[in-house]
Amino acid sequence: MTPPTAPNVPLQQAVRALGVPLRTVELEQFVAAFGTHTLPARAAVFAVGEAAPYLYYLEQGLAKHVLHLPSGEEQITCFFQEGMFVADVGAYQQQAPCSGSLIALEPLVVRRLGRDAFVGATDAQPTWTALLAEILARGLQEVERNTHNRIRFSATEYYHYLAQHRGDLLQRVALKELAAYLGIAPQSLSRIRAGKG
Repeated sequence: MTPPTAPNVPLQQAVRALGVPLRTVELEQFVAAFGTHTLPARAAVFAVGEAAPYLYYLEQGLAKHVLHLPSGEEQITCFFQEGMFVADVGAYQQQAPCSGSLIALEPLVVRRLGRDAFVGATDAQPTWTALLAEILARGLQEVERNTHNRIRFSATEYYHYLAQHRGDLLQRVALKELAAYLGIAPQSLSRIRAGKG
C-alpha cells in the first residue's frame, strides 16, 4: 500500500448518508482518521489468515470477497464497489486472523481506519461508536440479503435480479468471476446472458 494522502469528499458523503447525527467538526475528524491507499488489480486488500484490524471504505474500484475452502477452491461471497464500507469483522472487532480475502478486480483507492486509532478516539468522540455500529449493521443487512438471495434464487433468477438491482456491476465483473459467484460454468452464464438459460 502507498502512503496516506488527504481525505476527500466521497467518504464524507458516505458517512453523512449513514444518518448518524454529527457536527461538522466530528465528521471532519472521523474522515481525517482514515488513511488513503492505492492498490493495483489482483492485489489483496486483506488476505485469509492475516491480521487486518481495519475498517475499509472503497473510494474507487471493484473488489471481490473470497472464502478459501478446505478443497483449495475459492468461493466468491460478494462484490464490493466504490461507496461501500467493508471489514473482516472478526479481524476488526476481535483482532482474529481474517477469515477470507478481499481481492481487487480493478485498481483500487481504499480508505482505511485502524482499530487502535478508532478505539483511542472514542472517548473524545463518542459519536464514532454510533458510526461504527451503523456501518456494521448495514454491512450485516447486506450480507443477509446477499445470502438470502443466493439461496432462494436459481443462478438464472439471481443473474436477472443482479441485472435489475446492480446492473453496473454486471458490466464490470469478468464472465469467469461472475460465473464463479453464481456457482455455474462460464458457458452456462453465456447462455443465460443470451436469453437461452
